[in-house]
Amino acid sequence: MGKAHSLAYAALPMYFWPPPAMPIRSVIADVNAELAAEAAVRYGYERSTGDWRRVVDDPNIDVIDIATPNDLHAEIAVAAAHRG
Repeated sequence: MGKAHSLAYAALPMYFWPPPAMPIRSVIADVNAELAAEAAVRYGYERSTGDWRRVVDDPNIDVIDIATPNDLHAEIAVAAAHRG
């Protein structure tokens, strides 16, 4: 799902012109640092992490896109909501 979402962000101006906003693919998280680093290169993210909590705790992140399997959404969504 992360691949699909990343491609959609990159293609946004092809579907909505002018784009209402242009997402910055700042950081991507995966189950470990190695997979996250590979995903960052493949999908155009500035940086990566093997711990989603670092993304939630980063004060420079305004939007979190949760692309995990559905049964893993709740913990991440609740933590992000608590951070605003």
